[in-house]
Amino acid sequence: MNESRGATDASAQRKVRVLCVTSSKGGVGKSTVAANLAGALAERGEKVLLVDCDLSNRSLDMYLGCENRAVFDLGDVYRGRTDASYALIRRPGGISFVAAPADLSPAAVSAETLCRAVADVISEAAPDWAIIDTSGPADGVPAMLASIARTALVVSGQQGVAMRAAEKTGDSLGEAGLDRRWLVINNFDFSAAEKGGRAGVVSMIDTCRLPLLAVIPRDESLAAAQESGALAAEAKAPSAQAFRNLAARLSGESIPLFYGMREFRRRRRYF
Repeated sequence: MNESRGATDASAQRKVRVLCVTSSKGGVGKSTVAANLAGALAERGEKVLLVDCDLSNRSLDMYLGCENRAVFDLGDVYRGRTDASYALIRRPGGISFVAAPADLSPAAVSAETLCRAVADVISEAAPDWAIIDTSGPADGVPAMLASIARTALVVSGQQGVAMRAAEKTGDSLGEAGLDRRWLVINNFDFSAAEKGGRAGVVSMIDTCRLPLLAVIPRDESLAAAQESGALAAEAKAPSAQAFRNLAARLSGESIPLFYGMREFRRRRRYF
């Protein structure tokens, strides 16, 4: 499993592993996964760039505690108002971040110009990993970025509508040319699966028709951490290990699904 590729001409000097995090269903925690995956990779000593390319519902600046630092954003780079270097926010812990524009409609975006703007910030940040948080395929943004990010993490919750959206998202991304697509189950509620009120892991894989990469357990403390701009590891949230496992698998390591998560391994019969 190797996501490494040259990230377009602007960053051809480096081998940057570029991936997008997406979903057709709002509220499944797509941006939560993007932010905390970035944190887990940075914790491993990797240099990470996180780009908020969700043109419909930007939120990463708040999750990272950077909402008051975003003087310039991706929209300014897109329109040529500023150099990419001025849009980069350096967050403690090895993460660089570029905020999403507040006034750029997906319908008005040129795919070529958007790719050039994203490639410019990748080239400027010179990361090991570039994680692009996008909205769903319906607004066309993931397809526009297919020339940059050939790997996609499709985030789903346990609800039937979320799984249907994940299946549709996977199909749309495949048609757009993103040839490596992985399922990340977020906010997985073991108790609900045990009682039959929510789908189990195997059922979700069958419904979404995507290979599973990670299961992030339900974690009320993570939501509280995000309100204060802290990541899971910084808040010592129980879900932090799940994000570390996700980062390790993306880095090519063979890691059991619930490695280091003793309380969840005991409940595997509810998969």
